[in-house]
Amino acid sequence: MVMEMYKSWAQRRGYGVTVVDEMPGEMAGIKLATIKVVGEYTFGYAKSEVGVHSDIPRRRFGVSDE
Repeated sequence: MVMEMYKSWAQRRGYGVTVVDEMPGEMAGIKLATIKVVGEYTFGYAKSEVGVHSDIPRRRFGVSDE
């Protein structure tokens, strides 16, 4: 999911994206991935991309366990 987020981020800005390496997860999904983003100033823009980039389910407020 994180790889897809970065790929779509790069494609929206017109950068070329190549998947260099991808290791499947033990149960499902992708365990490790390396992508190459080609374009002008890509390192600077990607470096300034900040925030939480994880796929952790969040509980909704007001939802009970019952």
